[in-house]
Amino acid sequence: MASLCCRNLLFRGSTVVHRSTRHLWSAASSSKSRYLEIDGMRLPFRKLKQSTDADLITLLDELVRPTRRKTGKAILEGRRLISDAIYAKVPLEAVLFTEMKHIQGLPLVPGDPALIHVHQTQLERWSSVKTAPGALAIIHVAEPGVLVDEASASNSMKIPFYAILDNVTDPTNLGSVVRVLAAAACGGILVTQGCCDAWCGAALRGGMGAHFRIPIKSHVDWNSIPSLLPPDSAVFLLESTAFDQIPLTGSVDESLVEERIVDGTELAQLSYNEPKYVAHSPVVLIIGGSVQQGLSVQARILAEEMGGLRLSIPIQPQSPVALHPVAAASIVAFEIRKQFLSDSRQAQ
Repeated sequence: MASLCCRNLLFRGSTVVHRSTRHLWSAASSSKSRYLEIDGMRLPFRKLKQSTDADLITLLDELVRPTRRKTGKAILEGRRLISDAIYAKVPLEAVLFTEMKHIQGLPLVPGDPALIHVHQTQLERWSSVKTAPGALAIIHVAEPGVLVDEASASNSMKIPFYAILDNVTDPTNLGSVVRVLAAAACGGILVTQGCCDAWCGAALRGGMGAHFRIPIKSHVDWNSIPSLLPPDSAVFLLESTAFDQIPLTGSVDESLVEERIVDGTELAQLSYNEPKYVAHSPVVLIIGGSVQQGLSVQARILAEEMGGLRLSIPIQPQSPVALHPVAAASIVAFEIRKQFLSDSRQAQ
């Protein structure tokens, strides 16, 4: 059996490997397979070919376009994110790599997922960063129908705390907020229409694996939100200044907006550490994307309809510096977590 060493890859043999038919690009059973020897395992792989992998190439091209969401899949770049997904038991559909060192150490099993060797120039075609990291994986994005079900409700690691992201248009900020909320044991996140793609490359890098640790439902219409939340949820708007100093945004009937502002139905405002969140359980926190954009009209209307409260974070008076949305989310999320943990200890 002949062998060839090339750029740290060990290519062996011409044995046909019968790959799983659940991958739409793995039907070419006549193609020859080779093997990698990593950590004592013999992992089958193949080279990407235009003739036999046209469906895979078409899918990858679609995943780097703004229409990615229609595919229900996403791209993970780099060994760290791929490893996080595997440890979180997220099924991988395929892993593309340029050199063996880029997948060494990943907890892979022979034959699943499909390993496909590509050239660096090919990988750069589907990478969202200037220098492609050498490994790329395709995953199916499984989003929940509701934020809370019997399994999550009985999860002792989570607290009855959920978040709605509003006007978060920067993907790095969105990923960072997801990371904060996952660390605070938030039970789930609704990403509303008007936010950036929660599963794009920059958002996934900002989340650093947090996307796989918390339920996320994206592109949510505001009218459907009440049916997605737990019953009797208490809604809190996170603001760093008074509402009348924050611009209103969103495509809503202007007459309705004016009526809401002048009819005197202002929401009560409290400092973020004043509410007794345990008493208001389950808690829903609406997080705005920036002070410049402000919270949308839809967010305010939802809070009014659900009897919500406004939260503010006291900052230096007349300060020219506004709190970053990730910093604001961190402060409030961990205050909520602190109160629930304190109540749990007292109950014990």
